[in-house]
Amino acid sequence: MKYIIDGTPIPLARPRFYCGRAYDSQASEKNDCKLILKLLHKQHVQLDGPLHLEVNFYMPIPKSWSAMKQKFMDGKLHVSKPDFSNLLKFIEDCATGICYRDDCLVASVSGKKIYDSNPRTELIIRRLSPHAIFRIA
Repeated sequence: MKYIIDGTPIPLARPRFYCGRAYDSQASEKNDCKLILKLLHKQHVQLDGPLHLEVNFYMPIPKSWSAMKQKFMDGKLHVSKPDFSNLLKFIEDCATGICYRDDCLVASVSGKKIYDSNPRTELIIRRLSPHAIFRIA
């Protein structure tokens, strides 16, 4: 399954506290992302078992950069904030209950952050064999 979410990728924020209670400061962003995933997922069955996520985050090129630098950076790796892990966690949380039963099913992940003139998030979810053996070299 492949999902493309247009717009600047969003990192997961830490929970906020007010008067001793935690609240989700990203509730509206998560709801928007979940709605997009529901529309893209349609009536497909939620995946179960070990899963592999391939997530590519296409980050916007800063407008403050010169036109020459913008052209040069298109397609280059993005090595500044936000962190890949925070971007990944936001997508994992949004896809939970829509694309798969729970994000604990994610057994492996691959992906990258790159500059692009069309910011978006591309998510590809694949089932893994439950008998797959991974060796660390």
